[in-house]
Amino acid sequence: MGGTKTCIKLTWTVPRHFLYPLFVADLEARFADSPFDYVVVDGYRTLEEQGARWIRARKGDGPPAQAPGKSPHNYGCAAHLVPVEQAEAETWDFSSLSWGWIAHHVPAKPHGEGRLLHGRSWRKWQHIEWRGWERWQRVVT
Repeated sequence: MGGTKTCIKLTWTVPRHFLYPLFVADLEARFADSPFDYVVVDGYRTLEEQGARWIRARKGDGPPAQAPGKSPHNYGCAAHLVPVEQAEAETWDFSSLSWGWIAHHVPAKPHGEGRLLHGRSWRKWQHIEWRGWERWQRVVT
């Protein structure tokens, strides 16, 4: 095979069928050329799951979280990706090349190119959402 690495690219540990199909397609297309493999560790959240995260965050017992209905996760338009070599780690090493690849290939500016938005602007390196998910929110609510 000429030394070519066969990559998994994205391993899904969460159900894809709850995510917005165009978001899944965009995510898989963006990562198809990555030299690194990633694990999708979070995706769709029910309003109840989001509410529990939001309450924990407000009490200081968890990471920042949006209120129920205000998160792109509630509409199947966000996912958390972790480099496969760090999937089981207690803390992540954001200086690794695999995190750098995401930073270089997924824009963090709301008005950048493409339909994916990386969460590094608000210190959520694992978070990728579908740009314009608010429009989808209005359709389903």
